[in-house]
Amino acid sequence: MHGNTTRILPTIERAAWQAPSKYFERRMFTNGELLLPDGARMPYWGFEDPLTAPGAKSFPSPIIRVHAGELTHVKLETMSDAPARPAATCKSAWTTKAPAPLAVQRSESFIYQWQPTTAGTWLYQGHTSSPLNFEMGLFGLLIVDPVPEADGRQRAYRGGPVYDIEQCWIIDDIDPSWHDLPAGEVQSKAKTAPRPFNPAYFMVNGIANTEIESDPAVAIEAQLGETVLIRLLNASFSLIRVKFDGLPSSIISVDGNPLASEDRPWTKWSEIKSSQPVYMATGARHDILINLDPTLSGAVRGQDYRVTIEFLDWEKRTVRNGDARNPLNAGRATTRIRVV
Repeated sequence: MHGNTTRILPTIERAAWQAPSKYFERRMFTNGELLLPDGARMPYWGFEDPLTAPGAKSFPSPIIRVHAGELTHVKLETMSDAPARPAATCKSAWTTKAPAPLAVQRSESFIYQWQPTTAGTWLYQGHTSSPLNFEMGLFGLLIVDPVPEADGRQRAYRGGPVYDIEQCWIIDDIDPSWHDLPAGEVQSKAKTAPRPFNPAYFMVNGIANTEIESDPAVAIEAQLGETVLIRLLNASFSLIRVKFDGLPSSIISVDGNPLASEDRPWTKWSEIKSSQPVYMATGARHDILINLDPTLSGAVRGQDYRVTIEFLDWEKRTVRNGDARNPLNAGRATTRIRVV
């Protein structure tokens, strides 16, 4: 990339540098455009995967997935025309102490070396002008799987529950006024007093709330008797309330920390009754386990079970734009779990 430089590691870091077991690349872009169901075109930023999907500008950014213990390198490249200058960090999935964010300058690349120790659901994001960068889309899901056990079955964490079906739900809201800043004004606006946040669009996995009812990128289909793992990330600036109608569930991990695990035997799963609300703050991650064994959950073959996601105002605790005439602009999203 023209004008690109690679940062040189200090001597102390070079001494610990090793060949990776996993290697990823992420290249920042600032020219994404999201087409919404009402015809609006929303500018966004993100991290492209130039190795496996060059040129693809996904929203949200592509998932990074590794196993616990795998020495991993992630090469981050910023675009030379980037109006903001984010740093990419991962909340401490790889050490017991979070590393200090490294400011990645414009027209620069940097290779991060890290080795995850804890299986769970994590987040990578930009950290310069963090609220604006987060709203614009500079984030992605990071999943750490446990080392495979002797039976070869998928587990949520070491010694943890087995699951058959996995789905990730990245929940987000969009305030168009945050996305319409001319490139030259982004940096100055980001340094001023906090701006009001009034979202008009509500999404799951980059899909509008009115479109997720049966979209396979969000909706779940599972066999009677199977176990479903849902990885929830609240990437919105709203308080999120989730309800699973007709099915009991369990929160088995919070913010990448497994509950009732070998490392945390003093904790226990949080059991959620049918239609009992689950609340999530901005940036929070919950791993939800649903057992479709009819003797345990009462699941019925051929039944659709409704899942409601509501975006709440932080102060009023009411649904954002709850009385909007167009459902697209109301802070509610509904999808389903179908048992076949």
